[in-house]
Amino acid sequence: RYRGRPPRITRVEAQEAGDRVAICVDGPDFPTVDDVVAAAAPRSLVFTFRGSLIVRMESFPSRDAAFAALT
Repeated sequence: RYRGRPPRITRVEAQEAGDRVAICVDGPDFPTVDDVVAAAAPRSLVFTFRGSLIVRMESFPSRDAAFAALT
């Protein structure tokens, strides 16, 4: 109740490759500096699964970098 509201998300993109999933989100509440994503607000992530458990989570500086990590 005393926390600020979570950031608004207006776009979600995901792609699966084997045991890895890349997810990228965007929205008006994610900060940018001169049209570059601020490092303090990661929004491009790759999750690695083992069975139904997430065993690794990586943050990437851009959507393209996250999706490229799947190959």
